[in-house]
Amino acid sequence: MEPAHQGIESFFLTIDGYPLTIEAIKSLMDRLAVSSGVRRLHPHLLRHTYATWFLLNGGDVFLLKQNLGHTTLAMVEHYVHMASRDVAIRSQSFSPLDGFGVNGGRRYRHGSTGTRPPGEIYSHGGLGKRPGLPRG
Repeated sequence: MEPAHQGIESFFLTIDGYPLTIEAIKSLMDRLAVSSGVRRLHPHLLRHTYATWFLLNGGDVFLLKQNLGHTTLAMVEHYVHMASRDVAIRSQSFSPLDGFGVNGGRRYRHGSTGTRPPGEIYSHGGLGKRPGLPRG
């Protein structure tokens, strides 16, 4: 889309070539939220999602810094942390220990119900009790 006249420097334009207003962008985000089912959809969430997935798909932090328009790597480090945490959570299901068939074999599992007594690592009794932890 071309600007309606030379004085317009906005990136996002209407069909007529004029800058999108804040109200138009809010309206667009509201319609996208309804159609996608993401209730709290906002432009920053799209930017954050882009940055995280860029890194998860192997993108370079320096290129991401440039794409996002940051002058330093300080803000990009936030996205690196979020992507690293996501990778760690996803990789839990690929652990070789999960293939041994020990029911509840991890002490800290994402989404754990917390039904084990404190200090007990394994779901069965004797092995795995850690000395010095109070029994509840």
